[in-house]
Amino acid sequence: MKICPKCGAEHSDDERYCHSCGSPLIDKEPDVTEEAPSSEEEAAPAEEEPSEQPSEKEETKVQGNEEEKKEEPKKSRMDDFEAQAREVASQLGDAAAKIGQAAKAGFEAAKENFNSSKASDSAKQESASSESSESARGNFDRVIDTPNTTADFDAEDIRNNRGMAIVAYLGILFIIPLIMAKDSKFARFHTNQGLILCICSIASGVLTLVPGLGWIFRILNLFFFILAILGIMNAAQGQAKELPIIGGFRILD
Repeated sequence: MKICPKCGAEHSDDERYCHSCGSPLIDKEPDVTEEAPSSEEEAAPAEEEPSEQPSEKEETKVQGNEEEKKEEPKKSRMDDFEAQAREVASQLGDAAAKIGQAAKAGFEAAKENFNSSKASDSAKQESASSESSESARGNFDRVIDTPNTTADFDAEDIRNNRGMAIVAYLGILFIIPLIMAKDSKFARFHTNQGLILCICSIASGVLTLVPGLGWIFRILNLFFFILAILGIMNAAQGQAKELPIIGGFRILD
């Protein structure tokens, strides 16, 4: 089928010119219609994409698991630190106990030397010096003879916290039994004395810088060192015995 482009008349395929206007004919283009979708396709609903967002309960559960995972390493590190601190305190306590035993042996040896030297003096000097030595010895015994309240403490508490009690006399290290053995009555007794000794030693050390009086406080530092040795010996023997002079003071209940 051909069509006239001028007047739009239709002609057969073998004709070349329009009968009405004489214009050359052209082939008629076939009608192309878009295929309409079938009713089944129109009726089919679009598939919903699955939601990827988690529900509120799942989010809460995930957050809880993450918090637990964060807390577990912290708790593990605290347990490791506490175990290491107790191990170090035990080692320091053993070392301090050996020092105390050595100091005690030295004290006994010095005492024997003093007794032997006294026996070698002449009779006259012996008679004169014996009275003064006996008087000095009596005064020394009165100073050393301090209250012993070991019977008031639990035997298991003494056995388990003896190392902590020894560490209490090692200067600033009294903080270890103060924190790690705060529930031990025996360790707290010695921690109180170690704390007082530490305060006195620091104060005396500062006062050694005073011109003209420094030598007095140096002697006091030596005295405080001897008290610390006595405290270590008492703790190593499992005794709750007060130290001379400072033993009656209480800072810790």
